[in-house]
Amino acid sequence: MTARRIPVQFGPSSDTSQATQGGGTVIENAYVDITVGGRSKYALTADPGLRAWAQVAPGKAGRGAYAFGNIVYAVFGEALYKVDVTGNSTQIGVVVGTAPVGFSQNNKQPNPQITICADSAVYVLENDVLTSIPRTVLPAGVHSTVHMNGYTLFGVSDGRVFSSDILSSTSINALNFDTAQRSPDPGTKLFIVGEDLWYFGASSLEVFRYIGGLGFPFQRLQGVTLGEGGGCIAKNSVVIVDNAPFWITDKKMVARASGYTPMRVSTSAVEADIDAAISAGISETIVGFSYALGGHQFYGLRCPLWCWVYDTMTQTWHSKKSYLDRTWLGVGYVYAFGKHLVLGNADGAIYEMASSFQTEGGQPLIVKLLSRNVNTSPKRLICDALYLDLQAGQGKADSIATEGVSPKVMLRVSRDGGETFGTVQRHSIGRQGNYGHQVVFRRLGAANGHGFVFEVSLSSPVVRAVFSATADVRECAA
Repeated sequence: MTARRIPVQFGPSSDTSQATQGGGTVIENAYVDITVGGRSKYALTADPGLRAWAQVAPGKAGRGAYAFGNIVYAVFGEALYKVDVTGNSTQIGVVVGTAPVGFSQNNKQPNPQITICADSAVYVLENDVLTSIPRTVLPAGVHSTVHMNGYTLFGVSDGRVFSSDILSSTSINALNFDTAQRSPDPGTKLFIVGEDLWYFGASSLEVFRYIGGLGFPFQRLQGVTLGEGGGCIAKNSVVIVDNAPFWITDKKMVARASGYTPMRVSTSAVEADIDAAISAGISETIVGFSYALGGHQFYGLRCPLWCWVYDTMTQTWHSKKSYLDRTWLGVGYVYAFGKHLVLGNADGAIYEMASSFQTEGGQPLIVKLLSRNVNTSPKRLICDALYLDLQAGQGKADSIATEGVSPKVMLRVSRDGGETFGTVQRHSIGRQGNYGHQVVFRRLGAANGHGFVFEVSLSSPVVRAVFSATADVRECAA
């Protein structure tokens, strides 16, 4: 039997079949970087790492943060903290509940007002004084708040949307409201898109346009309503990325708006995880976030069960997982002080995120890649060698940890189409400066008719990127 060299594909998007042997690829803690004119079409590059920046509320879960000038306001547990540019924090109030919080801000002078929408209460922060808006002013069931042109708006689960007086988030006329009328479904989220106010229901979307004047300062746009497929069932998933709204629709898929039309961008794997979270009754824990990195604009979704990230440049998905966890430790994001800041989901910390960090708060940031299935069914395959083309020679001469000096790549091989995997094999990816180092795993055995699947992992705290892979294989009788 003569061996032939074939490509082994990792990526470009993470989308596995629900059946174990159904194929697909996994990309975990890495994103696709297009390499025009390079030795491969794309590189799978490690996600940015995290470094502890501020310890705010030890043992408390992050619920949200808002950047205001040279200050970040962050909610951990049931406490509101003021965090300055050096990371020093001061508790300034109590915000009841456990669910993620939402923020809006007007431009009242000399002290703008920041409105905070929590589980069962709405607060206004002015000059670091936090006050609660009483139920005599706003009804129960406020789910979100936004601001436009001096007005603070409050969405209520019964479908109403209230407007404050101009430049006064605490002054709310009980008659200054309108009601979403497209469907009898409960309201779930207010969102500002350009000059429009989008009101999501659980299974509908209505759009209002700012008109100003006395009374309620918005008017419903005639003909711009959506029923089934336009709603939002995870209110904290709504985020503007690359100049367009992204959200989880009532069809349990991720949509990007094209005008007023939702366009599906999620994969089957993403949608299966969304369905699992909805079925578990934790839709309010799904938090959307966005960040920009090296020309890429990312839209992320995170809940206690999983974390997915969509790259709007390459239109690819990958998952994020922290060490020994099934999801990412980040639960809130804000850009402040020239830094990407991430709230910890359980430790009361704020982390700085950057590509120059190769760990997450000192814990390994493990890049894991699962290849597409390699098979010639029904014939069996023998794999004589697997060649990995990756970033070599990145060892750190000054690293305290051995894995930093002599970084390694780990390989596990499935010989039954991805059902089971063998023991871990390790290979050096080159000490510092050894840029010509080659990675070859030999004598990888025989696969049944379901074929080979290769799992590649990189955990060493160095620059990591995988460009391509090939394998020498031989066919044999079924």
